[in-house]
Amino acid sequence: NLRGGWFDYVREDLEWDAVRLINIRALTSAGLGFKFIDSIRERLLARVGPTASYLDYDAKAQAEDEFRSGWLVEADYRRVIGEASRFELTSSAYPDFDSNQQFRIRTEAALLFPIGKASVWNWKVGVRHEYILDPVLNTQPNDIEGY
Repeated sequence: NLRGGWFDYVREDLEWDAVRLINIRALTSAGLGFKFIDSIRERLLARVGPTASYLDYDAKAQAEDEFRSGWLVEADYRRVIGEASRFELTSSAYPDFDSNQQFRIRTEAALLFPIGKASVWNWKVGVRHEYILDPVLNTQPNDIEGY
């Protein structure tokens, strides 16, 4: 119900990260976004808002479970390719206000292909890069994953 290209959002992410020894990362965010491009074939938008997250670490991490408050800054670009396939690129930054891992950046690029002509389901082929400043124990700050 906002005017122009503005919109509000609420988001809940649940993640498991075996590489970073995280059993579950629950991240909740709500805030404002703006649609720079909003057509049937192409979309570019940005979101920004506060976050609250809970991290449950694996016992191997030798780290206490923690609750964090922070911020989400995200840009999302999507473009239709051909009749039904599309390209997606999302880049997100998650600065935290009160933790040792003070900054996380995730960039994801993917191609989506419809499973069938009438299906709303897609095959998604892509790559994700994630960087965490100051990771736990001896895990690496960079993680690249194909899916």
